[in-house]
Amino acid sequence: MLIITILITLILIIIVYMIAQKKAYNKKIVITLLIMEIVLCLINIFCLLVVN
Repeated sequence: MLIITILITLILIIIVYMIAQKKAYNKKIVITLLIMEIVLCLINIFCLLVVN
């Protein structure tokens, strides 16, 4: 279950990064989006560990 969550999150990070590369010319926006995705990933992992 944890591995699946990590894989889904990585796919989301890649998708967000691709969209950001095409739409955002500002590097700060790209970095901010990536940080947000990483934070969401950590929250998901933490929630799964607490549940299990």
